Amino acid sequence: AKILAASFKNTQQAMEVMKLGIEAITLPTDVAAQMFAHPAVKPAVEQFDKDWKETFGDKLSFES
Repeated sequence: AKILAASFKNTQQAMEVMKLGIEAITLPTDVAAQMFAHPAVKPAVEQFDKDWKETFGDKLSFES
């Protein structure tokens, strides 16, 4: 059985279920925006982008 967690009112609720191992969540746009606004997100995305380009160049994941 798979669980899709929903009906979150804040980021803390979403983080708590992710810590429990829930693999899929659905978020209201305001909660998602709050999560993406966290200061740790920008450097993580920049590092991912750097690592991707070092490994795959400018090729996108859906390009074969």
